[in-house]
Amino acid sequence: MDTKNTGHFGAQCLRQVLALRTPVRAAQLGERPAAVALILAGSSEVEARFLLIRRAEREGDPWSGHMALPGGRWEPGDADLFATACREAWEETGVRLEQAHCLGELDDVAPRLESRQRFAVRPFVFHLPHFPEVIPGPEVAFHAWTELEVLRRAPGQSKAQHGGRELLVPGRLLHGGWVWGLTHYVLENFRACWFDAQTKAD
Repeated sequence: MDTKNTGHFGAQCLRQVLALRTPVRAAQLGERPAAVALILAGSSEVEARFLLIRRAEREGDPWSGHMALPGGRWEPGDADLFATACREAWEETGVRLEQAHCLGELDDVAPRLESRQRFAVRPFVFHLPHFPEVIPGPEVAFHAWTELEVLRRAPGQSKAQHGGRELLVPGRLLHGGWVWGLTHYVLENFRACWFDAQTKAD
């Protein structure tokens, strides 16, 4: 895992913040935990963006059509969850993270609503100074490099469908889709770390 000094858009401070904190770990990862990649790109604070996707509509998939970060379940061939994040990012977006700087890890997150699938998701934060070409896989219907500045706004609430029920959930409206659930909690954890890094850089 490459965590060397990148020196871009406060990436050094963000790496230090992530290195000094102890991520909250789930008591149980589940039989098949998952990992996501929060991929940052850009060489300046103004230019910095993260990659957001919308999953393709698939029957039987509880996350079908959701806004998300690249990621998915651990597979037996993965050495660890870091490898899972890299593999899933490649399969879903065509972005290779072997040359990216891994700035650190965020807190594990798990479904908070009633779910038959009990598992945890481990988020990894990566940075690339350039914007790589994104080649969406069949599981991705849409992708966008999203300005970090959108995270300065406090989240709101909106209605979302889950298990045949309509719920009021926290999140953000980005690219015409409501970002909520696991992705929202990952972004909120990152937002707190990013703000902390900006404070240290001032």
